[in-house]
Amino acid sequence: MSGFSDGIEFIHTPTKQAGRAMPDRGRMTAETT
Repeated sequence: MSGFSDGIEFIHTPTKQAGRAMPDRGRMTAETT
């Protein structure tokens, strides 16, 4: 479910912000996993 929510947020976020949130998300996922 977390991944699904992240996907929606990623689509709703602006391109500029999305590009910045992308690496943040990957780092967060790596830490959580």
